[in-house]
Amino acid sequence: PLEMAVTERITELDVSKNEIQVLPDEIGQFVNLKILLLDQNLLSIIPESIASLQKLHTLGLDGNKLTNLPSKIHMLRSLKKLSFLDNKIITIPTTLAYLTNLTHLGLDTNKVVSPPREIAIQGTKKILQFCQVILEAPYTETADLGGYSLRSFPLELAYQTGLQTLKLFNNYITSVSNEIGKLSGLTELWLSYNQLKKLPASIGQLTALLKLNIDNNQLAQLPPQIANLTSLRELWANDNTLTQIPSVIGLLTGLRDLRLSGNQLASLPSEVCDLGDLKTLRLSQNALHHLPNQICQLTSLTELTLIGNPIK
Repeated sequence: PLEMAVTERITELDVSKNEIQVLPDEIGQFVNLKILLLDQNLLSIIPESIASLQKLHTLGLDGNKLTNLPSKIHMLRSLKKLSFLDNKIITIPTTLAYLTNLTHLGLDTNKVVSPPREIAIQGTKKILQFCQVILEAPYTETADLGGYSLRSFPLELAYQTGLQTLKLFNNYITSVSNEIGKLSGLTELWLSYNQLKKLPASIGQLTALLKLNIDNNQLAQLPPQIANLTSLRELWANDNTLTQIPSVIGLLTGLRDLRLSGNQLASLPSEVCDLGDLKTLRLSQNALHHLPNQICQLTSLTELTLIGNPIK
């Protein structure tokens, strides 16, 4: 038919500034489109038939009333430029990570909350990296978001209940949401080099945790719920502002590596001596005047560092 012949010949379509409220499903018939510009209209939704435009490399959606991107947008595998400036989109689908040819993502003036704003302002590459981490987490059981300039715990992770390793080191995180307690399968949690002043009580729900690294934060104390982490083998809390260690530390009887250097500890609870499997105990650069008398009970201990303490 003549109509089909016409739609198949068109490679560029610009219908910007036409006050279009509804884009017909027939847009999917323009299978050879490479450029589609729909800017400055009144569109609130894009039909899923757009997924048929497999040759599309430029899609302009600026200045509409969109609250979401089409759920099948990840099927536009040739897409290089996607712009949706000045809309009402708050969530960018993680499936954008499938668009391996995408080099430009225009999203300014949208109030994007997912990915977090601090990710969104870093540009297309970082956004797609973040999306890929979240997208792959259920399959790799690992999420590495170290060095992403995050300022808070990304809530996109709260539903990744199969996660075993979570790396959030080298960010600017000031607090961790109680939502982290949902990640009950975690065996490794890296929160070092952030700006944490406290840990949430829900940290005690991570009962499968084997390693907890909270080095280089601003922690003045450890929550008593840490007593629930009975599977813990390594606890690194160097370079914080800890003034005391809770006596419940003695309940972590599987602990083998305890690192507390660079804090403000004046004493250790005697319960530390209940850690019969402890092999490494690092206490350098604290304010310790003495050690518990029972320290000799730690018969598995092979490394004890006390440099920079006023021990007499």
